[in-house]
Amino acid sequence: FTLRPSDARLLHAADIVFWIGPTLELPLQRILPGLEGADTAAMLDVPGVETLAARDLQAAHVVEPTHEHAVDPHIWLSPANAIAMGDAIARTLAAVDAANAAHYRENAALLRQRLTVLDQDLRLELSGVEGRFAVFHDAYQYLEQRYGLRSSGTVTTHPERKPGASHLTALREQLATEHVRCLFSEPQYQPRLVEMLSEGLEIHHVVLDPLGADIAPGADAYQQMMRTLADRLSGCLRGASP
Repeated sequence: FTLRPSDARLLHAADIVFWIGPTLELPLQRILPGLEGADTAAMLDVPGVETLAARDLQAAHVVEPTHEHAVDPHIWLSPANAIAMGDAIARTLAAVDAANAAHYRENAALLRQRLTVLDQDLRLELSGVEGRFAVFHDAYQYLEQRYGLRSSGTVTTHPERKPGASHLTALREQLATEHVRCLFSEPQYQPRLVEMLSEGLEIHHVVLDPLGADIAPGADAYQQMMRTLADRLSGCLRGASP
């Protein structure tokens, strides 16, 4: 990601900048300390957010968490973390804009209720879902852990790099030997990679978008994104036509 001049102007005009943290948004780590008059709030540091260690990806395999202290930054893919983040955002806004503090607290309470229902619905939908699947990059650990899903491997160990031929060959062999049912890609990845990996195999391809890039911003955007992820995961793994 390259920060555009318009992005820089938005940052410099902000009272508060909410971000995940440097593990995910490294370019901001160099910029935020130089902002004048803007508070910053890193969601990775929010009380109540449960973090998982980044997994060690070797060849085509997802293995145990690393022994280093790297954190998996995809924390928003757990509704429980989203609840903690929403509460923290409301507290921060209430402190900066005291005149509307009650309004922020009311909205946070409503959001908490809605996300609790979302969590229950996702748990019900994904309950009993079995079968191996592969993803294009290791973004879904929080979703897997919360709802008992099991990933077999990743196409790339670094989403900003094109995977090498040896890695793709090893992953294709793994897809075949483990009878992986679904290959989940993301909007930014080339269809040719999917064709190369799945050619000749009985494997379905479904696109997942953990950022909700095509969802209009609004009060229901997060819930819609999470429900779409769950629908596509469960639909493919249960054998529905993708």
